[in-house]
Amino acid sequence: MLEMTTDGVPQELRPSARQLKNMRPCQQSKALQGISVDSIGQLQVFLEKPPECIRVYTEHVICDPARVCIPFSCNALDDLLADVHLTCWVCDFTFKVSAEGLCLGCIGPLGLVLSESGPTMRMIPAFFVVCNAEDEESTEVALRLFFDSMRARGVELTDGFCDCACLQASLQFLRKEGYRVYMHRCLQHVKTNVKDAAGKHDRIHGRTRLENKELLSFIVQWLEFSAFLCDDIQFHTFWTSILQRMSANEVETDFNEPVMAEYLQRNIFDCSGWGSC
Repeated sequence: MLEMTTDGVPQELRPSARQLKNMRPCQQSKALQGISVDSIGQLQVFLEKPPECIRVYTEHVICDPARVCIPFSCNALDDLLADVHLTCWVCDFTFKVSAEGLCLGCIGPLGLVLSESGPTMRMIPAFFVVCNAEDEESTEVALRLFFDSMRARGVELTDGFCDCACLQASLQFLRKEGYRVYMHRCLQHVKTNVKDAAGKHDRIHGRTRLENKELLSFIVQWLEFSAFLCDDIQFHTFWTSILQRMSANEVETDFNEPVMAEYLQRNIFDCSGWGSC
């Protein structure tokens, strides 16, 4: 508004106070593309002489305004990784770790540690990736470094835990490289995805996916309960019954929520081996 006033834009062509108040910040952020030259310069200075405690994998480094991918690890963790032979691992990304909105990805083995309050899960951060997006390329760099490192130590990885984005990239990497790893979706991310999806409007009829809001808390409880079932048969039986009741409206005990049931089948569960499901 100040620039319009300075430039002499007529009053009738200036936006109203209401328009300015309701302008969404995302409309401005979409116009910003790439990383600033100043930030790229600082990253390049870091790459030329990283701290002695940091090991940068230069063969995978990309540092330009269009794309950033800087994988590194901490030398102090080498001895710790050599002493443990954990076969489970986790991979995740943290968003907006800088003014430029860069992401920080991390991957490493995890296991149970006995504390005073009982067993707790702990993860060893083996490799990090600074990148401009949680995309397949950045995730694959972290996966390749981690898997090569553990294979060199004679550790055969068996189970991986990821959120939605990392899971898809991990599956692509595992298929391409021929690794046999059982992948799990992070329970906390699953619950968050379901809660967000339940309130979104369906593109076909315009109503929210889950019309009966009271059912949401039960779906979350079912997700938590089924995550600890002993085997796949129990999991299959449990959710097949729920999804059938959610899709149907023939009797009073049916939930009549077919849109939400379809979302769960397409985005949360792997129904490829469920027959009728």
